[in-house]
Amino acid sequence: MVQVLEPIERRDLHYEVISRLVDLLIVSQPGSRLPSEREIGESLKVGRSTVREALRALASLGAVDIRRGDGIFAGNIDESVLRRLVQLGLEAL
Repeated sequence: MVQVLEPIERRDLHYEVISRLVDLLIVSQPGSRLPSEREIGESLKVGRSTVREALRALASLGAVDIRRGDGIFAGNIDESVLRRLVQLGLEAL
């Protein structure tokens, strides 16, 4: 598995999960299948609700495509998505 999915030891977990998932998205091809919510939660040692919250935020930006019953897929990380991710990261500070 990719090294970016290691346990998290920060307080703002959903922002940290977003950060780790962005790291994963950067090395993934657009349209490629990502690990399931359960697998992400187990790898990062966080609950599925935290993973869901992070995935919802990324889906709203177009960074991931969540297909109910099919899985989670990498979106196209273009300049506008990166700009919104940076803005989201600044809000976390």
